[in-house]
Amino acid sequence: MRFGAHLSIGRGWMALSRTARAEGMESVQAFSRSPRGGKAKDIDPAEASAMRRELEAGGVRPLVIHVPYFVNLATADPQARSYTIETLALDLVRAEELGAPYVVTHLGSAVGGRREALERVASAVDLALAASARINPASRTVQLLLENSGGGGNDVGSRLEELTEVIRALTGTGAGRLGLCLDTCHALVAGYDLTAAGGVGRFLDEVDRLAGLDSVKVLHLNDSRGGPGSHLDRHAAIGKGFLGTRVFTELIAEPQFADIPGILETPEEGRLADLMTLKALRGG
Repeated sequence: MRFGAHLSIGRGWMALSRTARAEGMESVQAFSRSPRGGKAKDIDPAEASAMRRELEAGGVRPLVIHVPYFVNLATADPQARSYTIETLALDLVRAEELGAPYVVTHLGSAVGGRREALERVASAVDLALAASARINPASRTVQLLLENSGGGGNDVGSRLEELTEVIRALTGTGAGRLGLCLDTCHALVAGYDLTAAGGVGRFLDEVDRLAGLDSVKVLHLNDSRGGPGSHLDRHAAIGKGFLGTRVFTELIAEPQFADIPGILETPEEGRLADLMTLKALRGG
């Protein structure tokens, strides 16, 4: 597994790449735009190329783009839905410009029936994939990864069945562009008790049964302040929450995950310590 963390692009893409190298990261995740919304700043091709060279020189791969949290694929509100589709489409295009093979998104939240919400998610994903391909055909190389949620409030996508239902709903050219990003904290608080004896194995067996372990392209490695089934989405430092270190050791040892990015989204002040802990659990 290739360890990295979510970094801010507030000081620019070159600063991000230098931080990733300086902290010994092997992969890295970032928003491609301000997570607060508004018009995205154009990407300078020269800066993007320089960043890609810097990351490559440091062996940092891949860059993963996470869409802003205001994106809500499940919404029934026409204005919010339109903005969501536009934002997702452009993030797929921007990912290609930055050399990022993956874009991660949550499914969002919705009041009312789950089936209708999942149908809206699948439709929005389909429209965004098509729009991105029209804007830049090269963006077809970028995969969209659906992330599991913690299941709090009206969240959609806390169950593996919901994620795979969206993947199966796409039957056109977009079908091959979908995969999974699994968050350890979200899985635990959604009710998958990874801490129980055999819990990690049962969870991975369920992933394999529903979508195939090869559909998992990114892991978010977050310990949890909430316990199993609590729906409390609060990340903790590795080994300092309910998950402890055994869960991460077992995930790291999974052969299917040997070369995928394991991204930290734990508190920034403990980022270096968390990276060192993960590397120690891996054995270097």
